[in-house]
Amino acid sequence: MDKQISIIGAGNIGLSIAKGLIRSGAYKPKEIILSRRNKEYLKKLAKEGFHVTENNANAVIFSKILIVCVGPQQLKSLLKSIEKHLTDNHLIISVVSGISIKEIKKQWVF
Repeated sequence: MDKQISIIGAGNIGLSIAKGLIRSGAYKPKEIILSRRNKEYLKKLAKEGFHVTENNANAVIFSKILIVCVGPQQLKSLLKSIEKHLTDNHLIISVVSGISIKEIKKQWVF
């Protein structure tokens, strides 16, 4: 579990990051939790060996490294839904366009 990483928003960018982590040898599919709302898409990803969830809070609870890959319009509601599960031990990496980690920290989470 120490190596577990979660990618919240496993669309094109999130899945590309996950596959890049696997190709680099840094992670195995079973060490990556992918979160997305589309159940059918998650079933496909589970067949590839990833841990999958529709519940973003579970992705946060079971990982210390979070890669946020949602659209900027989704970010505020996402952060509100996970903020009570975040700790000082979490590393948050954002690929959300137009919003810096500094803004995330200042405005929504901490």
